[in-house]
Amino acid sequence: MMYQTQNDDFNIEETSPSKENVKSEYKKDILSIARRLLIYFIIFFFFSLLGRSVLRHMQLDSKYHYLLMDTSFVYTITAVFLYIGAFVGLIAWVVKTKFPFKRIFEHVAPKKMNVGTFFLISGSIFGIRFVSKLILMGIDKLFTQMGIPATLLGDASPEITSSIVFVLYLGVVAPFIEEVIFRGFIGYRMERYGKIFAIGFSAMIFSLFHANLSQEIFTFFLGILLAYIAFEYGFQWAVAFHMINNFIFAIIVDVYLSPAIVIDKHPLHSILELLGFVLLIYILFAKLPEIKAYISENHAFKGIGFITFTKWQIVLYILVILYYSVGIYFIQRGF
Repeated sequence: MMYQTQNDDFNIEETSPSKENVKSEYKKDILSIARRLLIYFIIFFFFSLLGRSVLRHMQLDSKYHYLLMDTSFVYTITAVFLYIGAFVGLIAWVVKTKFPFKRIFEHVAPKKMNVGTFFLISGSIFGIRFVSKLILMGIDKLFTQMGIPATLLGDASPEITSSIVFVLYLGVVAPFIEEVIFRGFIGYRMERYGKIFAIGFSAMIFSLFHANLSQEIFTFFLGILLAYIAFEYGFQWAVAFHMINNFIFAIIVDVYLSPAIVIDKHPLHSILELLGFVLLIYILFAKLPEIKAYISENHAFKGIGFITFTKWQIVLYILVILYYSVGIYFIQRGF
């Protein structure tokens, strides 16, 4: 495997270093990623929590009660703080790394997107939703048996569409910034050490970032798919499919079309998810030899996991988010 050395400013120089040099380069890269990831996490969640705090303080003042009764107002305030957190965090990452945005778009993708592949990927996203819901049903049942109150499954709320500001964040801004961070800054930087580990790691970090168990299962599988798309078809397609999922599938299909299109008591999104699952199974079996070859050709060096998950910044990131997304259920139960 050919590696390229890459310093903190992302200047690249082609070399064929020894395994020890590769590990040394990776240690520098993962430390840089870990630091910036933690900074981005702190900034984004600071503003996210600040937005919630503002709304809570408004609830304590009777003169704001009429505003808080307006769902559009609540979602707009929430979105404003999410915008601020996302952009300030992105700026902090870019300024710190001196990363030229054009490098992301100049990434050379070995494959070209065609109509057939586009629809296969779109269908696979619904298949991923089906699998994710099955897993959540299992977790929900386990929690119930343990006496832990949790509602992990639920349909999309029409209230999210009450604010155009929130819809634009969910459908356009969040997908772009998240792709820049998780597939661009992290995925592309780790790609040279092995695509498989880069895909898995970026998907895990992306999944945890949502800090919500109901979303983390789906976003992990979606993150795997988006990372593969970014590596093989280009960054612009990863952004496009992320936007398609958030805007077209999660809003247009789930909120507007599903209540209107019901077949034999099954809403549209349930039918699409089942069809997507069948398609996903077909793809996995039909492409199994190619998948095995891809994994074999793009594996990382031995010990990359240990190096990665012994960085305290990454450990802290994982533990804090697991506390908010999973641990809180056990604390409420008194474990």
